[in-house]
Amino acid sequence: RAERNLRDGKIEKAQEMFTGISWFKDSETMILKCDFKTAEKLLVEGKTEEAVEIFKTLIDEGYTEANDALVDTLFDVVESLNDEGKTEEAMELISTIESLGGEVSGYLAEQRQDAAMELYIEGKYKEAREMFNSLGQDDMVFECDYYIALEYKKNYDYAEAMAAFNALDDYNDSKEQFDSCEEALIDENQGES
Repeated sequence: RAERNLRDGKIEKAQEMFTGISWFKDSETMILKCDFKTAEKLLVEGKTEEAVEIFKTLIDEGYTEANDALVDTLFDVVESLNDEGKTEEAMELISTIESLGGEVSGYLAEQRQDAAMELYIEGKYKEAREMFNSLGQDDMVFECDYYIALEYKKNYDYAEAMAAFNALDDYNDSKEQFDSCEEALIDENQGES
């Protein structure tokens, strides 16, 4: 009957019944399972902090499923914090996830990818280039280098622009841009003489 109550979502009733027969079979484990189900229910209701506390208690009591559930829950909290712009808090929580054995390297790489893309979209090509370079994304490094070279050209720094376009070889229209800068530099020098 206790198991039927648990299946039917009557968690409190089931837990009460399992507690009454705690000496029988796997009742102790089933009591923990009821706590786990309570935590899941709290998550659905948006009561994350209460659920996290239950998961932590279950981990201390050796209920292995609670660890994965806690990691997943904390990742959801990290996402919410990032959406709210609370990056530092999110990064602190990532340390907690890592201490629980959660795989964070893929998540961190994704975060850095998003941050690099954001910088790129904002036109902060030098900062974006550094991040893309650390992520090993050569195609985006070339893209940033190209736009950095265009910025040099736009600011009439033709010598820097030529050096940058020259380093890009055949990327995009780098050769044409190089030639254009070279002509502008010659015109500029002739105008001064």
